Amino acid sequence: MFELFTDRSRQVIARAQDQARALDHPAIGTEHLLLALVAEDGGPAARALTSIGLTHRDLVHRLGGTGPRPDGGPVASHIPFTPRMKRVLELSLRESKRLADRYIGTEHLLLGLIREGEGRAVGLIGDSGVDLGALAELVVRSSTSEEPDAAATRVHVVRHAGLDDHVAGRIADRLDLRDRPTAVVADLDAAEAVIVVVGKDWTTAADADGRTRLARVDDPVHVAIDTALRRGLRTVVALVDDQRAPAADDLPEPLRGLVSAPVVELRYETFHDNLDALIDVLRGRR
Repeated sequence: MFELFTDRSRQVIARAQDQARALDHPAIGTEHLLLALVAEDGGPAARALTSIGLTHRDLVHRLGGTGPRPDGGPVASHIPFTPRMKRVLELSLRESKRLADRYIGTEHLLLGLIREGEGRAVGLIGDSGVDLGALAELVVRSSTSEEPDAAATRVHVVRHAGLDDHVAGRIADRLDLRDRPTAVVADLDAAEAVIVVVGKDWTTAADADGRTRLARVDDPVHVAIDTALRRGLRTVVALVDDQRAPAADDLPEPLRGLVSAPVVELRYETFHDNLDALIDVLRGRR
C-alpha cells in the first residue's frame, strides 16, 4: 500500500512520527496524523483543515495534557502505529479507490481519518464544532477542484511493450500526480519531453519474426525516439536497475542521437529519490 503514497503523504507520515516523539507518546495515533496534516505546507488536506480554523499550535496545546509516557523513559527510535491509526491507513486506500485515484494523497489520509470516526483526532475536530460530513465534502471539493499546474511539463513515456510495462506504468503514475510539476500525456504530439525507459534486453528485444524491434522503422519505440530527436524534445534515458546506457553501436543510425541524452538511474530501493532527480532533469534543473 505504501508504494501508492505520494511524496507529500510520505512526508506527512514521517512528520506524524516526529509529532509522537515530540509529545513523548509511545505510538503514532490519529492525533499525530492530524497534527502532521495541519502542519503540511499546501495540499488539499491542509487547506481544508486550516479553512475550518484548526492550527498546529492550538492542537499541540490541546494535546499537551495527555502527558508523557507512564514509565517516564525515552521514546523508542521506532514508534509503531496504534491499531486505530492502521485502520485509518487502510481506509485511506479505500477512499483513494472510491475517488478513482491511482495514489494515496493527503486528502485520502484525512478522509480515512474522518471515515474511521472514533479516534482522538476526530474528537479534536469535533471539539472545534466542525461537522465531519461537511469536512469530508470540503476535502473532496478541495482536491477535485484543484486545477493542473499550467506550467507542468507534459511528458511522454516510451517503453518496449511487454518488457518494461510495469516500470513505465510506475513512472507514469508517480509523475502524473497533483503535487508533481509534470503531466503524463499519451500523445507524443502533445509532449514537451520524453522519457525512454531502458530495461533488460532493451537493445536486443525482437518481434515475433525474430527481427530486432529498434531496427524496424515502424516500431513504436523507434518512431517515438526518432520523432523526439528530430523535434528537439527534451529526452531523458531512464535506466532500470543497473542497465547500462545504450551506446551508438547498439542503435540504428536514426536513433544514435540518444547517446547524448541525459541519463537517470532508477533503482527499486531508491525509486522515489531517483524520480525526483528525473523530474529535475525534465524541468531543466540539472
